[in-house]
Amino acid sequence: MVHKRMSVFVALAAGSIHSLGLRAEESCPADLTNDGTLDFFDIAAFLTAFTNQDPIADFTNNGTFDFFDISAFLTAFSAGCP
Repeated sequence: MVHKRMSVFVALAAGSIHSLGLRAEESCPADLTNDGTLDFFDIAAFLTAFTNQDPIADFTNNGTFDFFDISAFLTAFSAGCP
């Protein structure tokens, strides 16, 4: 499962806002807190999401919450972030 973060680019000119577009950025899949680091809080977020069957914890993207999601999260966590 690849999480993408969207960046919005805008320009301010003479008091008006002009949208310049959106850009999708690849993010670190195991960084569930989106703070740019992998730590205990990402593990806690995964466990909470998994327990609540939140789709963000479906790391195999197959609609079920099982050992394979846990394994995929741990693999992504161990791989680190770019």
